[in-house]
Amino acid sequence: HRNEPGVLSEINGYISEAKANIQAQYLSTDSKIGYLVVDLEMDKAIGSEYDLVEKIQKSERSIKTRLVF
Repeated sequence: HRNEPGVLSEINGYISEAKANIQAQYLSTDSKIGYLVVDLEMDKAIGSEYDLVEKIQKSERSIKTRLVF
């Protein structure tokens, strides 16, 4: 993602809306970009991890989003 104020809050907001639980989170940044790794637990009956990834990808500040199982 672009290293701009509010990006982590935006992404965590999407995670919260999806009713997902953050198990672990790692953030590393330089002057222009940030690298965020999030380990989530989601209730499949409530939401889809694919919907969450799509929402993050649509953010203007997202550079690349990847889902790993």
